[in-house]
Amino acid sequence: MKIGIVSSPLTAPGGVKEHALALADYLRRQGHSVKVIAPPAKDRPENSGNDTIIFGRSLPLVANASCGYLGISLKPGEVREMLERERFDLIHYHGGGLLEFQIAEHSEAVNILTLHANPEGSTVLASFPFLLDIAKAWAKDKIQGLLAVSPVAASLWSNFPGPFQIIPNGVDLRRFSPQAPKIEKYRDGKINILFVGRFDKRKGLAL
Repeated sequence: MKIGIVSSPLTAPGGVKEHALALADYLRRQGHSVKVIAPPAKDRPENSGNDTIIFGRSLPLVANASCGYLGISLKPGEVREMLERERFDLIHYHGGGLLEFQIAEHSEAVNILTLHANPEGSTVLASFPFLLDIAKAWAKDKIQGLLAVSPVAASLWSNFPGPFQIIPNGVDLRRFSPQAPKIEKYRDGKINILFVGRFDKRKGLAL
């Protein structure tokens, strides 16, 4: 199967990008042909190979105590040309931004969307609540299946008419292995948990 994975910029830090790249790697090891589609991050050089399509442009978006990037294609016909050239069987979107909207509008593949965001306390949704209605209408029309990384991420999408499943973020045991040498100062007989993320209540911390 030929699969396209639409990600946030690959040179900018972020969990969505890591999720998309890890999924692409796993699917390739299962024998699929996979290309990651991502906009460039402003002022960050891209080092893309044959398995990556750097596409469109990105606009910085400061919200929810972090800086993300909103992808968009500004060239007429660019999206259609890319899809006609690649002929994906399935396209997996990791966000509901403008670039995702544009690709899905012209896609003839099976379209799958994964929800990553925690809507609770979102400054974007608080300021522009109509955006959720727009995203839901788009998903109902263009998306054949919905995934979410947590019950919280899925909480506002219970009325999606198609298949909907919660699949938590995975852990790459080749990088984070129980067999790896232990850090000496944590050999204290206790269970030690590593948290990687912003020091933010929206990330699940009890602040």
